[in-house]
Amino acid sequence: MIKFTTKEDFSRIKKLREEVFIKEQGFKNEFDDIDDIATHLCLKEDDKLIAYLRIYKQEDKYFIGRVIVKREYRNKGYGKKILKEALKRLKGRKVINHSQFDKREFYKKCGFIETNIIDYDESVKHVYLIREEI
Repeated sequence: MIKFTTKEDFSRIKKLREEVFIKEQGFKNEFDDIDDIATHLCLKEDDKLIAYLRIYKQEDKYFIGRVIVKREYRNKGYGKKILKEALKRLKGRKVINHSQFDKREFYKKCGFIETNIIDYDESVKHVYLIREEI
């Protein structure tokens, strides 16, 4: 089931984001002010948090970010499933993603187009991808 989060969900999401982005990937600054304005989606099965992403609007542009799947559920379609749900909610809008460079193929398989805009977040190479909705 994919749903908007509650305060109880957000504490579990915070733990998952710490597990993936801080412990697994070594980022230090995981949380930001965008969390306060974002719409948070989570995918759960049997009340277990499996995947998460956030959607936000900034300067009339829509972004999807912080897409994560719990380690033991990866490569089973859950990332694609929650991303498809987010895109469905943003139907008809151009959507931007700021992806870690080594994760960009996942987004390209989901209809995003890679740009030539590259930057670094905490020394990790990132690229912007865009998806134009029909």
